[in-house]
Amino acid sequence: MRVHNKIPIPRPIKIESLCSAFHLPYEENYYFSGEMHDFWEMVFITDGEAAIAKNNRIFNLAKGDLAFHPPMEFHRVWSEGEPFRLLVISFTASDDEVLKRLGEGIFSLNLEQQHTLKALKDEIYDAFNIDYIFISSLGDSSLAMQSAVTKLELFLLELLRSGDYEKRRDKSPSAQQFSKIIEIMTSNLNKDLSVEDIAQLSSISVSNLKKICHKYTGAGPAKHFLKLKIVRAMQLLKDGMNVTEVSDYLAFSSQSYFSSTFRRETGKSPTQYKNET
Repeated sequence: MRVHNKIPIPRPIKIESLCSAFHLPYEENYYFSGEMHDFWEMVFITDGEAAIAKNNRIFNLAKGDLAFHPPMEFHRVWSEGEPFRLLVISFTASDDEVLKRLGEGIFSLNLEQQHTLKALKDEIYDAFNIDYIFISSLGDSSLAMQSAVTKLELFLLELLRSGDYEKRRDKSPSAQQFSKIIEIMTSNLNKDLSVEDIAQLSSISVSNLKKICHKYTGAGPAKHFLKLKIVRAMQLLKDGMNVTEVSDYLAFSSQSYFSSTFRRETGKSPTQYKNET
């Protein structure tokens, strides 16, 4: 009897769940204030032009451009003076590290890739129940659901294999200043900086700091600084620090203030989040 070798097949890209899927138009004055969440989000411009903020980077997108937001990346989108249409698919994956390269730039899809993505959208709409931006299972559709998710995995795999992305960004003075502000914030998350401190370190006035932060984050500098602290807190909790250590390291005035801020931003207490990761 002949013995055959059994070669384990790696699955570097494995979609565990779909969180949302929608294809919607937006008006020329659309302005989304921003969010962050614990799943991946794929944003494809099917018509018009838009701008997105990804942490400290600003990108201008046109029809055919595709961007990815990794878990817990603060992001927002707004109109660049004309209506636009977005196809958004969000999901969780078993290995975020493999997918990390997707979040590094902007993919400009060729016509074949655009047709593939639009066909994938149609298959997801057929396999799942779509209610505006929410997604749920559609009766006994397990085979159709697996087919749609497998095609999404193949699409992501081909993008990663091609490596065909570019790091375009907005070159306007305010966008460059915003990048500097975020770099200053992220390098000082272990300090209790006031808005005046951030403005001084950024070499701009307080009023200009507030104007730039509102333009690119939809929030004031103090609020966005807190958001960045909470993102860092989530990583520190994952890495093994306890709640008290994280609160002290990030210079919160008290553990109770840290816990209430963490719950407000994530929907979970620090202890609950730590126990679930």
